[in-house]
Amino acid sequence: MGVGRQTRLVLLVLCVGALWSGPSQGTPHRKDPPDGRGEREARPAGRGDPVGRSDRQDRALWDVVEALEWTVDFFRRSYRDINLDGLYGLRIAEGQLGLMLEAVEDGSVHHTVRHVIHRLGRIKVRITRISHHALHMLRSRDMEYFRKFEAVVKEPFLLRTPWKYLRTDGEEQREETMTETWFPGNLSDHCLAEVTGGLNSEKHRDRKCTVSERCWRFITASHTSGYTLSHQILWTILGEHVSDKSP
Repeated sequence: MGVGRQTRLVLLVLCVGALWSGPSQGTPHRKDPPDGRGEREARPAGRGDPVGRSDRQDRALWDVVEALEWTVDFFRRSYRDINLDGLYGLRIAEGQLGLMLEAVEDGSVHHTVRHVIHRLGRIKVRITRISHHALHMLRSRDMEYFRKFEAVVKEPFLLRTPWKYLRTDGEEQREETMTETWFPGNLSDHCLAEVTGGLNSEKHRDRKCTVSERCWRFITASHTSGYTLSHQILWTILGEHVSDKSP
């Protein structure tokens, strides 16, 4: 299974979070002024639609949730063929849905999206079950490769850090460039495993973020694109994830 489905899954989950992260404008009630203030007008529910879905943002949210459900169902049918990339995508989806449901419990979610809460909860349970089965399949298929990235896929992957622009000082900036069209997959895997501690022995598995000079040059190279650029981003995400879990 390629990374296409994994990317689709992650993007759909992030879209769900983006669509319900802020209040929607709503449809003005017929007796209200046209500025949108006041009670919302409930529109007729279509096939499979929740009663009271009131605006374009809610419709988009529901459409994305349905697409997410279809994608998860694909993973359910194909769990025996899920590779490590696919499992990582499942763990991100599981983690982000968990954060969204936590937001519901503390009351920070806008009331117009409560009609999808139960459905998202069921999707999360389904993802957890699929991840559990896929984890055992991957472990039995290639234990050595699995151990390199076990820390990343053994539990839900949480992305709690808000978007921000990172400034680097002069010592961290490199002049290394990488304009090749090929993607150094083995080197990338090695560098990712350095961050997660997957290259260490079982005794020293807790030692993470031991980055070699070769990997530092690869990760900070400029003028990259495609898989190289996406894996540079992935490296920084994993580094931040590992540092958050460090004592």
